Amino acid sequence: MVVSRSITTRSTCCGARPPSIYLVAYLSFGVSSIIAGLLIALAGLLGTVLGYGVAIAALGLFAQYCVNKRR
Repeated sequence: MVVSRSITTRSTCCGARPPSIYLVAYLSFGVSSIIAGLLIALAGLLGTVLGYGVAIAALGLFAQYCVNKRR
């Protein structure tokens, strides 16, 4: 006896992740990688890495400021 079950994903409040989460994650990594690749030709690898690091640190500090401002 063979039992076949179909696998379906239902969008519930607690179970499945909406596809928008995957889209945001893909774009956040993909777009920054493309921009960094284009900047390597202009600023060089070291300049691009340093600029990327400063940008990430600034975004992190801004996010922390916004979180603390709500409290």
